[in-house]
Amino acid sequence: MEWLKGCKVKGIVNVTSEIKNFFSEGFEYHKIPIADDPYCKISMYFEDAHEFIEEQRKKGSVLIHCQKGQSRSVTLVYSYLIHHENLSLLEIDNFFQKNAVKTSMNLGFKQQLMLYEKKLRGVQTKDFLDMPPRTRRTPQKYSPERKTANLRKIR
Repeated sequence: MEWLKGCKVKGIVNVTSEIKNFFSEGFEYHKIPIADDPYCKISMYFEDAHEFIEEQRKKGSVLIHCQKGQSRSVTLVYSYLIHHENLSLLEIDNFFQKNAVKTSMNLGFKQQLMLYEKKLRGVQTKDFLDMPPRTRRTPQKYSPERKTANLRKIR
């Protein structure tokens, strides 16, 4: 808590469904109860979160966190920088990579960021889908065919 006060943090954005807001006194919280799931629509929270961040930045610093600090919170930071700092998705991603910031956004969140940039700027500067397949975090969809194929392998 002292570290947060030393950094002049006034607002905290908690982008998890599983972590409670620990420090009730001295900080204002904005809770986004969402799982790190590619099928979750994180973009529906962008506008309210950005508004909260803007209000809190007038008072001091803002901490944005999720469980590991690599997917949900990063997605929210990217969206904020696209909208409020007028940075492109490509510029943001290059900055994070150049500065060795570890990110691991799921594919669903990346797709939502690409759509968000296109909606706001009229152009998509980064295609997260244009990557080697091993670097993608894609969900495994259930299908009866897959289940049957897997059962055949077991027999």
